[in-house]
Parts: sequence; structure tokens; C-alpha cells
Amino acid sequence: MAWIKVLSLILISLLFFLFLFQRGDYDVDFKNLGAVNNFVTEIYLRNRLYDTIFEVLVFSLAALGIFLFNYSIEKKEIILHESHIRMFLKFLSYFVILTSFYLAYFGHKTPGGGFSAGVAGGTGLLLYSLSTTINEFEYMFNRFKVKIIEKWILIVIYLISIVALFGSSYIAILNILIYLKVMFGTWIILYSFVKHRGII
Repeated sequence: MAWIKVLSLILISLLFFLFLFQRGDYDVDFKNLGAVNNFVTEIYLRNRLYDTIFEVLVFSLAALGIFLFNYSIEKKEIILHESHIRMFLKFLSYFVILTSFYLAYFGHKTPGGGFSAGVAGGTGLLLYSLSTTINEFEYMFNRFKVKIIEKWILIVIYLISIVALFGSSYIAILNILIYLKVMFGTWIILYSFVKHRGII
């Protein structure tokens, strides 16, 4: 029966390429279908909002799992001694975090929105963690109450999503909240790895 599987794969591949190179003549003006100019944002923050909610939840569970897993590991402290590299990384981290906020603020006009901006913000936090000591990084983590704020942002995202079901549009606010949620979740993961495994 192996030939049936091979034939099925060949037929599926042929169908895929037929649909891939088929020209479509659409009479629909896609610009008028959504409340925002960006059709990608219209899909993932309005038409497929439930997917976005579950993706945020999965990311929260991943951050919590990593934090709990590393909690049982003995703490390590490894410091980057090259001062000029640390200075450059700190400057670069500020620039990346500022750029990530710009991406989140204008996320309804560009593809990706809050998720890509949150990943960029997490990258900025990674650069900052490489440029500082664990004591300073831990002080900032505790000072900003990152774990508590991250949970509250998740609750607010759910509440706004429920309100959005009744026809209201909060796309710009959802983008910024998803940005903060992903960035703070990344901060929890980084803090856990830096504290229990040394420098990344």
C-alpha cells in the first residue's frame, strides 16, 4: 500500500502548485473590508481574535513553565567584564526597546503588530541583561513587579477581547497590551535563565 501514499503525496503536490500559480481575478476591494488599513491586523485582532488570545495564553504558560523549571536549579553568577562591550550593549538595548515601542504603537499599520514588537522588546531586554550584573537586573525585575503586571495585562487583554465581541474596536490598545505582555513574558524567561544558569 506504499504506492497509494506516494500517489497521494504526488497529487497533493500537484494541487498545491496548481493553486499556487493560479491567477485570481477578484472584484473585491480589500481596503474597504476592515476597520484599519492593514489587512493582517484586521485578521488577527478582529476576525481571528480568539487565536490571538490563545497564543498569548500559550506564551504565558511557557514563561511560567521556564520560571518554575529553573527555580529548582542552583543560582549562578557570571559577569561580562569587558566594560566597552557592556556600554555598547546597554546603549543598543535602549535603542531596540524604543524601536519596539514604535512598532507596537503603529502596529495597526504594519504586519505583525504587538507580537513582533514584543519580541523586539524582549531582544532589547536580552541585550540589557548582558550589559549588567544579576543584582541590578534582579532589582529592576522586582521593582517593576514584572510577574504581577504580566498577569494583569493578560486579564485586561481578555476583558477587552470580550468587549470587542460586541462590536467595539480596540485594535491599537490590544497591540500595545500584547506588546507589553510578550515583552514582560520574555523578561520573566530571561530573568529565570540569567539568575539560575548564569549569562545567556
